[in-house]
Amino acid sequence: MKKKFNKANLIIWILLLFFSAIFLAINKALYFAAYLIPLIFFFLTEKNALKAFLYTIVLAVFSDVSLAAAVFRLEPLHFNLGSGWWISPLTLLLLPASLLSWESSFKKKPADLMLILFLIWCGVSFVFNINGNSYIGLIQIFEAVVFYFILRLNLDKSDLPLIRQLIISVLIFQSVVGIMQFSNGRPLGKVFETVLPENPGGITAAENIKLFRVTGGFGHPNILASFILATMPFLLYYRDSNLF
Repeated sequence: MKKKFNKANLIIWILLLFFSAIFLAINKALYFAAYLIPLIFFFLTEKNALKAFLYTIVLAVFSDVSLAAAVFRLEPLHFNLGSGWWISPLTLLLLPASLLSWESSFKKKPADLMLILFLIWCGVSFVFNINGNSYIGLIQIFEAVVFYFILRLNLDKSDLPLIRQLIISVLIFQSVVGIMQFSNGRPLGKVFETVLPENPGGITAAENIKLFRVTGGFGHPNILASFILATMPFLLYYRDSNLF
C-alpha cells in the first residue's frame, strides 16, 4: 500500500512538472522537449518502452502545437479554425509506438472493420474529389486510425485507471488556462496557445465583439468546448474515491 501511495504521489508531481514545463516553455523546442518528462518517468516506472510511449501519447493527443503549421493550412483561410493536420507531439510519438507495436496482436471486433472501411471510403472519396482540404483531412483521419489501433493493440483494462488520470490532468490544465484567459480578457501569450499565430488578440463572439471567448491551448473556442464536453465524463464518472 505504501509503495502504491508513493507512486501515486510521484505521478502527481511528474504531471505538475510536465504541465509547468509546457506552461513556461518560451519556444517550440522546449515545448516538445517537455514530453520527455512523462516519457522518461513512465519508462522508469513501467520498465516497458511501449507503455511509456502510449501513456505519453494520451497526454499529447490534445496538443495542437505544430512544428510546421503554416505548411498545412486549410483553404480558404477562414475555414482554418484549428483544423487540418500538423506535425504535433502526437505525430512524433506515434512513429516509435507503431514500430514497437508491429508484432502485437489482438482480438478483432466489428468496430475495427468498420473503421478500416471508413478509412478506405475516405480514400476513395478523395480520389474523386482531390483538393487541399480533403488531403489534409485524409492524413489526419489516418493518424487517428493509427492512434486507435495502437491503443487497441497494447492497452487493457488494467491501464484504464492511469489513462483516466492522465485525461483528467489535461482537463484540469485546459480548464485552468481557460479561467486565466477569461480573467485577463485575452490569451496569455504562451507557446501552447495555438490560437496566437492566427489571432494574437484572441477570438471574440461574432454577435458581440466585446465578448472574449477562451480557447485554452487550442486554436479555436469550439475545439476547447468539444474537448471539455468529451472529457468531462472522466471527471464526473470515476469509480474510485481518489482521483490519484
